[in-house]
Amino acid sequence: MGMIKMNIEAVLAQSSRIAQARTDVSGVKSAVDSVNHRLEQSIRSRYNIGARLSSASAQLERIQNQLLRIQSTVEAGANGYYSADMAASLRARQFPNNP
Repeated sequence: MGMIKMNIEAVLAQSSRIAQARTDVSGVKSAVDSVNHRLEQSIRSRYNIGARLSSASAQLERIQNQLLRIQSTVEAGANGYYSADMAASLRARQFPNNP
């Protein structure tokens, strides 16, 4: 079986990029919600603009939730890999003739 080496720092750096993407999506969602609430009812009802803005806001919220799940998976995977790597290294040191 081949050896797999993961760059934990690089993986966790992606986690911070995902967090930044969540922040960006949150800002866009807030802007969409703000526009929707500032529009007069007559304008919101024209061409179903209010419902479309609400739908866009809901989609942005789903994206935020998906990004959160991705971030959690990335972090859990990196931490799990690190723990397994440390445990394997400790066990390998218990055997003679092992560096």
